Amino acid sequence: MGNRCKIKTMQYKVLSKIYERLSELFTDKYSNRFYYSYIALIFLTASYYIIKLPVIAGDTDLWYHLNSGRYTIEHGHPPTDSFFSFISPSREWVDYFWLFQVLVYSIYSFFDYYGLIIARTSIYIATVFLILLFLLKGQGRNKYTYLLAIFTVFIIVIQPRYYLVRPHIFSYLFIVLFIYIMEFKPRPLLYMLPFISTLWFNLHGIEYPVVFLIILSYLAEFFIIHIKNREHIQKEELYFIIPSVISLSTIYLTPHISKLIEIPFISTQHASLYIKEFQRISLKDLISFEFIKLIPTYNTAFNLLFVIICGGVIKPFWRKSIRISHLLMLIGGIILLTKLGRFRYEFLLLSLPIIRNYPIDSISVFLNKRRVVALCLLLIFHITYFHSSFSNPPRYPFSQKNLPDGVAAFLRHVKTGGNVLNHPNNGGYLQWMLYPEYKIFMDMEVPFLFTDSDFHTSVNLFSNESVFKKVVETYHPDFISVPTWHNDFKDTIKNISDYTIVFFDNNEVLYVDKRKHPNVSENYGIKDIDPYTI
Repeated sequence: MGNRCKIKTMQYKVLSKIYERLSELFTDKYSNRFYYSYIALIFLTASYYIIKLPVIAGDTDLWYHLNSGRYTIEHGHPPTDSFFSFISPSREWVDYFWLFQVLVYSIYSFFDYYGLIIARTSIYIATVFLILLFLLKGQGRNKYTYLLAIFTVFIIVIQPRYYLVRPHIFSYLFIVLFIYIMEFKPRPLLYMLPFISTLWFNLHGIEYPVVFLIILSYLAEFFIIHIKNREHIQKEELYFIIPSVISLSTIYLTPHISKLIEIPFISTQHASLYIKEFQRISLKDLISFEFIKLIPTYNTAFNLLFVIICGGVIKPFWRKSIRISHLLMLIGGIILLTKLGRFRYEFLLLSLPIIRNYPIDSISVFLNKRRVVALCLLLIFHITYFHSSFSNPPRYPFSQKNLPDGVAAFLRHVKTGGNVLNHPNNGGYLQWMLYPEYKIFMDMEVPFLFTDSDFHTSVNLFSNESVFKKVVETYHPDFISVPTWHNDFKDTIKNISDYTIVFFDNNEVLYVDKRKHPNVSENYGIKDIDPYTI
C-alpha cells in the first residue's frame, strides 16, 4: 500500500513538473513564441488538408460557372438568357457572378483543376488570416488564449464552404476585409473601398445587401454620435465618409446596372423544399450539441459560437456600452440567419466585432489561467477534426464521382448534336461538357434563372407519364439522360417506343430517339441489360 502511494506521489510530481515547464512558455520571454507556433500549426494543418482535397461534385455549380465564363469570354459579354437550354421561350438571366465565372474559367484554361484547387486554398487562407488579424489587432495578451480558442473553432466552422469552388468564397473574404477597414479605418485601405465594392458586386453581386449593411452600420454610428454630441464633421473624417458613400453607389457599376437590385429579394420559399442550403435553421438546430467519438459535429461547433456571440452581447447591451455599428450588424446577421441556412456564415462573419470586443469574461479568465492545457487540447481537436473530415479523399485533382462523365463522353463521341433531356442535378456538368454541340433542359439555377415550375417539370417527368409525354411532344429531345436511381422511369417510358437505351455509366442511363438517330440506335442499342439494377 505504501509503495502505491509513493508511486502516485512520484507521478503527481512528474506531471506537475511538466506542467510548470509548459507554463514557462507563457512567461514574457516565451509567450509570443508559443502563440506564433500555435498559429503556424493551425494554418499549416488547414492549408495541408484543404489543398489535398480534389475538386469534387458536392453539386455541379462549378461547371455551369465554367460554361458561362467560357461563353462570356467567347462572346465579349455575360449571358443574358438560358443560352445552354432548349427550354422555350428562353429564360431571362441576370448573371450576378459573371466576373467570378470569367476568373475560374481563365484559371482552369491555364492550370486545369490544379489551378482551381490552389485558388480555393489561397482564398481560404487569406480569409482566415484576415479573421485572425482582426481578432488580435490591438488586443492585450490576456485575451489571446480566448480569441485563439474562438478562432480555432471559427475556421473549422467555415471550412466546409471551401470544399467547392463557388463565388461565396470571395464574399466571405470581402466581408471580413470590409469590416476590418470600417472598424480600424486605415486611410490607404479606405481609399480602396470603392474599388473593392465594385469588384465584389461583379464577383458575387447578390451579396450587395451585406455590403450595404456593413457600410450603413458604421455610417449610422458615425452620424448618431456626432448628432448626439453636437459635433461638426472634421476634414479628416471625410476620408471615411466619402469612400463609404461612393462604395454604396458602385452597385450600378455592373453590366446589369439597376437589374441587380431586385435579385436578392427573389423568393426562395419553394426552392427551399428541394435545395438544402435554402432551408431555414430551426430552433432545435441551434440548441443541439452532439459528439461522435469525442469529436463535435459541425452543428455543435456552430452552436458553440452562436452561444458565445449571444452571451457576449448581453452584458454590453444591458449596460448600453455596445457600439451601434456592432449591434446593427449583429441584428442584420440574425435576420439573415432566420432567412436561409446558408447565411449562417454571413452571420458568423458579421458577428466578428462582437467576438472581438465583448468577450465573455468568465470564459476568458478560465482559459487564460489554463492556457497551456486549453491551447494544446484545441490544437489536438483541430488536427483530429481536419483529419477525420478529409480522410480517404477521392481521385486527385478531380473526382468524377457522382457525375455522368461516361454519358457526356459518349455524346461527345457520337457527335450528333441535339437536345438532351436531363435531370437538373447534373445539369451544370452536362452543359459544361456538351455545349454548344448539345443543349440540355435545365440546371439547378433556381429560382434566379429557371422557375420553380421548370424544376417541378424536370423532376416529375421521369416518374409521371403524362408530364413526360407533354415534354416530349413539346421539345422532341434527341436524347434523354436519366439518373440510375430513377428505376421507375422504365414504367414511364414503356408506352413510348421511340426511345432506346444506348449507354449508361454509374450515375445516368442514356436513351436516344431512334427515329432521329437510327445509326446511334443500331450501333449502340442495349437490349439485354437492365442498367437500373446493376
